[in-house]
Amino acid sequence: MTNIIPKNKHAVIRFTKLVLNKSYLDTVTYEDVDQVRDLISQKLQTQSPKDIQKFYNFEYSDFGMFIKKCLGLKLKTSKEAVTNFYAKMGRTSCDAKAKYRELCSFTFDPFAITKIPGYDLLIENGIYHPHHNLNGVCRDHIVSVDFGWRNDINPQILSHPANCQFLLNSDNSKKGNACSISVLELERRIYYWNLSADLLPVANTHKQLPKTQEHKDKISLSNSNKMNVTNGCVNLRIKKTDLIPDGFKRGLTRKNKNKASEPV
Repeated sequence: MTNIIPKNKHAVIRFTKLVLNKSYLDTVTYEDVDQVRDLISQKLQTQSPKDIQKFYNFEYSDFGMFIKKCLGLKLKTSKEAVTNFYAKMGRTSCDAKAKYRELCSFTFDPFAITKIPGYDLLIENGIYHPHHNLNGVCRDHIVSVDFGWRNDINPQILSHPANCQFLLNSDNSKKGNACSISVLELERRIYYWNLSADLLPVANTHKQLPKTQEHKDKISLSNSNKMNVTNGCVNLRIKKTDLIPDGFKRGLTRKNKNKASEPV
């Protein structure tokens, strides 16, 4: 039984020769491939597939797939890669989550894509601003970033425009870190998006993630520093250190108790 790699394994042969600095006429054995596999496995502990491909100047359309399918190596998830990077930089997991959230952010012009759900709300109300436009809309992740972080979902999926909807800021605050659809449904939306077809509707049956104790403590602390004031018609929630607006007093107007207080 020969130990030479079959000639139809073109990519493996070419990459092995490149890494081991073999000449064009040299044969490639299974031992050679094992040596390359061990070397690339070590590099993956600190480098991304893109970095490795660039280092060897190896032309391949999807080098990550080459590593998995041709070399039989397992790649890190997006979350593992980000966490590993920050760990080696001596940073905390909070830094890694912040970087993940950054990778999941939408980068497109909000006014450029008219087929995003809630676009009419955007035109009518404009973009939310905490001081200049309290009634504006936010770009909401239909499958939330928190859910993606906890389940190792590729940020490229969550940052896709098909994962975006426009919600009034008040509705976005109520939704929190909930998901309106499943990841499978999101993948279908991306598929239809890439076909330039109409997007599937969003049911908005939110799937709320359980709050961590840290999150609960932050909410409790935030609530302890605020108070309700009313003028008999409108309820506002303000910081305890803020001056009560003219015409307002502490408390809630009963008929509005079930309505969300307006932020100031």
